Amino acid sequence: MNTFFNRIPFALLFVFFITFNLFASLEYQDLEITYEFFTVTEENLNDIYGELWVHLAWNAAQHEYVKYYYVYWNGGFSSWGDYCHRNIPMFKRWFPGHTRYEQMRSFEAAVEETLSQSHTFRVEGGTNMDNRYVFDEIVYEPKLKASEPIPPDNFTAFVQNTTLHWTTGDFTNSHNVYLGDSYDAVVNANEMDLDSIYRGKQHAEVYIVPDTLEFDQTYFWRIDEITKRGVLHKGDVWCFIATDYLTVDNFENYTDYFPNRIFDTWIDGYNNDTYAGNGTGAIVGFRDNPPYVELNITNSGNQSMPFFYNNDKPGCLNYSETSITWDKSRDLISEGVQVLSLWFRGANKTDDGFIEDLPDTFTINSYNGNNSSNNAEQLYIGIYNCNGKASVINHPDPKATQFNDWNEWRIPLVDFIKSDVTLVDIKGLFIGVGNRDNPQHGGSGMLYIDDIRLYEFQGEDPIDIINTGFETNQVNIETIISDWIGTPWELSSRAYSGDYSIESGDIDGNQSSGFRVIIDSSAGTFFNVSFAVKTSTEDMFDVLTFSANGVINAEFSGELDWTIYTFPVLVESEQLILEWIYTKDRSYSSGEDTVWLDNLMIQEL
Repeated sequence: MNTFFNRIPFALLFVFFITFNLFASLEYQDLEITYEFFTVTEENLNDIYGELWVHLAWNAAQHEYVKYYYVYWNGGFSSWGDYCHRNIPMFKRWFPGHTRYEQMRSFEAAVEETLSQSHTFRVEGGTNMDNRYVFDEIVYEPKLKASEPIPPDNFTAFVQNTTLHWTTGDFTNSHNVYLGDSYDAVVNANEMDLDSIYRGKQHAEVYIVPDTLEFDQTYFWRIDEITKRGVLHKGDVWCFIATDYLTVDNFENYTDYFPNRIFDTWIDGYNNDTYAGNGTGAIVGFRDNPPYVELNITNSGNQSMPFFYNNDKPGCLNYSETSITWDKSRDLISEGVQVLSLWFRGANKTDDGFIEDLPDTFTINSYNGNNSSNNAEQLYIGIYNCNGKASVINHPDPKATQFNDWNEWRIPLVDFIKSDVTLVDIKGLFIGVGNRDNPQHGGSGMLYIDDIRLYEFQGEDPIDIINTGFETNQVNIETIISDWIGTPWELSSRAYSGDYSIESGDIDGNQSSGFRVIIDSSAGTFFNVSFAVKTSTEDMFDVLTFSANGVINAEFSGELDWTIYTFPVLVESEQLILEWIYTKDRSYSSGEDTVWLDNLMIQEL
């Protein structure tokens, strides 16, 4: 039969089939929108200069057959075409992964007047208005208030050198800081406050409290965010308790519900559908029935952590361990702490409900004559860095698991320092029983853990070995410096305090400028090394390194304003050798291409 379809050339049908299937599959293509907000600063765009705009971008290389893209903003049709950008130079705002302008499509629009609203952006693609498919849709929810306070709300802070941090709200240009010991005063204060509640306006996301706080006093604070256009977003009121320690975990915030159960944070050897265990013989919490934490046997507060160990459990490693991992690594040096404290005690046969509270999967091998329910095993604690390297400290008493009463175990943080483990990027902490490095068949038992804290050094007053703000001439400075490394440093009027600091020498690519300080000592001596540092260099490439006895403790680069750092150092020989070396790579430079040092203090503890 001679039909219409018989007269269509086969090749044309083939092309139609391919084209139809190509566009029929558009809705399944993966095209991810990325976005950023920016203020128009191009002076030639006078009509929109200073306005806040949103910039959308997506990689269109995989959609070369799409002739037009269509952008819908908050439900309304905004634009269509290859791209729409009002001639704003997009090359200044590339996103990671977008390396060629020809591969990008974008859309930009002013959003300041609807700043407080959520925004929905949808991108469609096709050959015309009637033949298009949805590629991607994103919803932006503005976060206009300050958030993520440090110290966390209802937590602790040092009474001295208290530092407040927060995460900036979107579009923020400056911050109003409020601090006081009255909730009502802080929540109601404004910039006209005359009672020292208002601490001023600043651009940094950190506030260093200039006065010493009262011990065991609750303080309240608030951060108001101010946009470039002067719009103020009043912040929430947070509080902290001024103490002589920082809390790592006091076990008071755990509940009986996911994800706030104690074993959701402290990972043990137990496997379930939420996470995989660590393969050891440890069990954290009363697994069979809530409450999962201990409510009666505590060192302080209302809760402690039950920790069951079994170093002879079939199918498990012959040691028992539980660990906590932080979302962000911690720099204990900048936090100003030097001692880790842990409270623990063993379970007794006379503890109320001890046998009844044992998990079904757990048994006690034997009792002993000192009323302890535990076999004697080595107790240890450790830290690990972001690189996975760990450092372990054993309790000095190999029978610590049999202690009947609450005991505090204090460990100087310098004891954890090794050639591949530092205190500046600690990712987590672990507590265990047994021999982690050489597991052996052993016993079992139960511990209670409470009040893991970080303290400043507590002991005899430190002895100042060097304490200088460089308020002298070059001759006296050279009496402090033992050796110059490469180009010598020089006096500078850019000081953290006083009139002078020292600044790295003028160097070119692949050159260094540094100095060395050598102090005679004896093995086993602890030192505190403190200094203020400022850098203006190419970030991550032109770097100031600080090392102690050959071990790099910290690296500084980029645009870093004056900041004080303190490093505990353990001397294992007869000398303390400290080095500060600024080294440039072979090519690019950035900023002022130099670094400064001030307020150098070296104390023997």
